[in-house]
Amino acid sequence: MKWAVEIQKTGLEHHNLVDLLDGLGFKLVDGVDSKVMYASFFDNFETANEVWEEAKKVRNAFTGPASIDSKFALGSVIDYSTKDRKRHAFLEVNSLRSKTTFGSVTLTVSPPASLSPEEQKNGKRIALNMIIKTNLNASEKNSNLLFLREEHLKY
Repeated sequence: MKWAVEIQKTGLEHHNLVDLLDGLGFKLVDGVDSKVMYASFFDNFETANEVWEEAKKVRNAFTGPASIDSKFALGSVIDYSTKDRKRHAFLEVNSLRSKTTFGSVTLTVSPPASLSPEEQKNGKRIALNMIIKTNLNASEKNSNLLFLREEHLKY
């Protein structure tokens, strides 16, 4: 046995899994850490990727339209051809579309209470200029420009 594929999870009982895999030309073998599936034609493959592509066909048969075992999950491809077995892990990413909704935001700027009325008025202008400057910088990066007027700032 050169290659095998770990079965990470299944919802089937052992004897049912053995029967189904056997019908597809695979053998269920107790591996070192877990159960693995093996087929003699795996030995003809040169890379773990080729083995993985074949294993995905089995997974699709179990989890696809027939929905034989919705919990069926593959683990690593294991290379037994070397003295120390090697595990080849594969990561599959599915596309996702998400919608995000934003609400209205209120920004409250409060100068320290220890400031005089003149310093508070000056602080209000400085805060407004900082907000506008920040949004102008953001708009240069194709962001939406946020327009604020002085009355939008609350104390």
